[in-house]
Amino acid sequence: MSGRSEKHEKLAALGLKVLTQARNELFLSMRYLEPVFRLLPPRELASVQMIGTDGISLLYQPMLLTKRFQYDPVLVNRAYLHTMLHGLLRHLETDGQKVDTERWNLACDVAVEHIIDHLDYACVKRLISDERERFYQICEEKLKVITAEGVYHLLMHDPVSDRELISLGLAFLVDDHQFWHEEGQEERKQEQMQEFRDASEKMRTAMETYLRDQGEKAGSLLRAIGVKNRAKTNYRDFLRKFAQIREEMKIDTDAFDYIFYHFGMEMYGNMPLIEELEYKEELSIDEFVIAIDTSGSTAGEMVERFLAETHQILTEVTAGSRKCHLCILQADAEVQEAVMIHDRREMEAYLNTLTIRGYGGTDFRPVFTYVEKLRESGELKNLRGLIYYTDGYGTYPSRRPAYPTAFVFTAPDAVLEKVPAWAMKVILDANERVEESHASESRQE
Repeated sequence: MSGRSEKHEKLAALGLKVLTQARNELFLSMRYLEPVFRLLPPRELASVQMIGTDGISLLYQPMLLTKRFQYDPVLVNRAYLHTMLHGLLRHLETDGQKVDTERWNLACDVAVEHIIDHLDYACVKRLISDERERFYQICEEKLKVITAEGVYHLLMHDPVSDRELISLGLAFLVDDHQFWHEEGQEERKQEQMQEFRDASEKMRTAMETYLRDQGEKAGSLLRAIGVKNRAKTNYRDFLRKFAQIREEMKIDTDAFDYIFYHFGMEMYGNMPLIEELEYKEELSIDEFVIAIDTSGSTAGEMVERFLAETHQILTEVTAGSRKCHLCILQADAEVQEAVMIHDRREMEAYLNTLTIRGYGGTDFRPVFTYVEKLRESGELKNLRGLIYYTDGYGTYPSRRPAYPTAFVFTAPDAVLEKVPAWAMKVILDANERVEESHASESRQE
C-alpha cells in the first residue's frame, strides 16, 4: 500500500513538473499571459480526462498528462493554454441562460482553438487539420470575430447533423469540461471569475503595448479579449444617458411640500398638512438624431424593429406630456433621406411607409455634416445625442461633435477598433441588452 502511495506521489510530482515546464515555455513567448497563470493553481485529480478546470483549479491526471507529453510536448503546451483561455474568456459562465451543453462545449473549444491555431509561436504551433480548416472557413464567413457565443449561435441556427457534431467535437477536443458546472464553492468560483475579469483587462493593456513590436502574433487573442470585455447594460438605461432632468409644471402625486407638513405637525400635534407639489422632475430628451446606415447590411426588418424599439423606449424615459423630437436620417456615402418625427402617431406612419434608400458605400461623415447644418439653422436647438445604427464598416469623422454620439451594432462579433475614442460603441442583442464600450473622456481634434 505504501509502495503504491509513493509511486502515486512520484507520478503526481512528475505531472506537476510537466505542467510547470509547459507554463514556462508559454510565458517565455507570451509574457502578457502572466496575470492569468497564477489564477488556476494545479490540482491532481484521478477522474479528470488529462486536463481541465472547475473554475478554481487547473485539474490534471498525471499519467495521461505524462503520456501526452512523451508523445508531443507541444500538445501539453496547447492543452495548458486552452484550459486557461476558457477561464480568461469566461466560458464557464453562461449568464444564467440555459444552453445546449454539447453545442456550447464545442463552441467554446472552437473559439479557443481558433485563437491557438493562429498564434505565431513555436511552443504551440501545429498543422491545422482539414476538418478544422473547413469549419474555420464557415465561421469566418459569418463571424467577424470567432467567439464562443458567435459559434454557438451558428450551431443552433444552422444545425449540423449528429454525425457532424460528433466529428467536430472530436476534431476540437482538448480538455475536460465535466467539472465546469459542478456544485459547491459557488462563492469562491464567483471570486475567481472576477479575478479573471480583472486579469483580462490587465492582459489586454499589456498585449496592446507588447504587440506594437510583435506585429500580429497574437491578434486573434487580443480581438477575442476585446469582445469579451465589453460591459453589459440595459438598452433603456443606455438611452437614459442622453436624457436630462427637467422640472415640469404639473401636480406631482408622489411628493409634497415638507414645510406645510412640518407646520401641521407643530400646530395640530398629529395632523400633517399635505400639499402636492405643482412641479415634477422628469427625464426629457427634447431632440435626438437616429442615423441608419443603408449600405446594405443593416436594411429591412432589423431597421424597422430598431427604430420602433428606440422610439418606444425614448417616449418611456421622457416626460409623458412632452413630445420627443426625433430626426431620422438614412445614409450610405451621403444622406439619402431626413425625416422629423414629433410624436408616436408620426412614428407609426413613418414605419408603415418606411423605404430603405441607399445601398451604396459607407461614409459616416456626411451625417455629422448634415446634423451640424441643422444646428446652425436652428432646427435643432437642444440636441441631446446621436445614435448611428451600422455594421461598422465605413469612414469615421476625425473630429468629436459637440453632442454625445453612439455607434450601435447588431453583430455580437462586431469589430470596434476603428470607432473613434470619443464615441460610445454599443452592441445590441435580441433581448434588449447591449454590450457597451464607453467613450473616452479626452477630446480628439
